Amino acid sequence: KDVLGGIPMSVALESKYMPAMAIGLISIGERSGALSEMLEGVAEYFTADMEEKMEGVMGAMEPILTLIITGFVAVFVLAVFLPMIENMTNMM
Repeated sequence: KDVLGGIPMSVALESKYMPAMAIGLISIGERSGALSEMLEGVAEYFTADMEEKMEGVMGAMEPILTLIITGFVAVFVLAVFLPMIENMTNMM
């Protein structure tokens, strides 16, 4: 609504959710007449940034999940073999 009212896009997008770098780049794009190219650049930057963060999260989750699964397997093995071992020791 603000942009249709004549307010520059960079001003209309200012909020606590929009990074200052993006606002600055959009403002430069408006002043230079290359807004579409600047918006594409901002989108590519933030897409790459998000993908990098997701790779980091997924990289951290892999060892954690491995430990959790190992714990479940260990509990299962103990639950199965501990009664067998007790029976064998009671027979002797």
